[in-house]
Order: sequence, then structure tokens, then C-alpha cells
Amino acid sequence: MRCKRCGSIDIVLFKDIRRCKVCDSTNIIDETAEDIKQGDGLENKQYLNLMPKLWNPNAVANWCLVFTPIFGSFLISKNWKE
Repeated sequence: MRCKRCGSIDIVLFKDIRRCKVCDSTNIIDETAEDIKQGDGLENKQYLNLMPKLWNPNAVANWCLVFTPIFGSFLISKNWKE
């Protein structure tokens, strides 16, 4: 099963209602292994949606306030490398 709106495979069943954990949508596609074509890239899209953003610019700005702007520039440079 996957969410029709965001493509996530993180589905929760609560009181016979299936909901997506990511976008809280009830548009869930119930698909089996035969429905997924080989090499259509669907698997890659699902995993890309689940990967968190590790470097949030707002968080870097807050860390600059706590520590020094040099630490913030270090975090931003690490973000550009990845």
C-alpha cells in the first residue's frame, strides 16, 4: 500500500480507516507486487519521500545564535558538500 498523494509507504490503520503518516491523506492505493512494473522508478520515489532533510536552514540559523557564526558557516559548508 502507498499514499496516492505523496507516494509514501508509511500507512497507518486506525478504526478501519487507512491514513498516510506523512501527509495525513486517506487516498491509499492498495497494490500488490504484480501491479508494480519493473524499472518504472516507483520504488525510488517512495524511498526519496521517506528520506529526511538533514540540514534545515532555520536550524542552522538557530545554532548560530547559540554558538558562533563560524559554526553556522561550517554547517552550511557541510550541507553544500552533500
